[in-house]
Amino acid sequence: MYVLIDADADPSILEDIRQGLADLHKEHPQEYLPNFRSKFDKTVAPFKLRICVLFTYSHSGTNLSRTAMYRSKVIEMISAVMARRNISYSIPPVRKDDADGDAVPGAPKAPKPRRDGERDGGGDNAVETLAVISHDDGDEGFDAGDWGE
Repeated sequence: MYVLIDADADPSILEDIRQGLADLHKEHPQEYLPNFRSKFDKTVAPFKLRICVLFTYSHSGTNLSRTAMYRSKVIEMISAVMARRNISYSIPPVRKDDADGDAVPGAPKAPKPRRDGERDGGGDNAVETLAVISHDDGDEGFDAGDWGE
């Protein structure tokens, strides 16, 4: 998920988002894995910083109501953090042809379901990130090294 903020915003906003993500995991450990990430991705016109927020559900995402509810909780947390800091923000529109409805323009398409109904890397207890995060640096996929780990 991407969030756009003004370029002159206090960079410590990332710490507030990280703490909010950690609090969400504590409140709902059955819904999220503890591998939340957030970072400044790049600047975009006019004078905006793009924050990448990555989260992984602890379930396959096939229960769309459940998935939507807990995705909403992430958005609510981001909204609360921004309101406390008095920071104006926007969430870019999603791309219409994304399989999960959660990508940004220019992001790679989500993996197609396989014949067995799962997505690549799936299985009976698959954990799938439904928030598609991409970088415009030519990378084809997510690399943990992008997060400084």
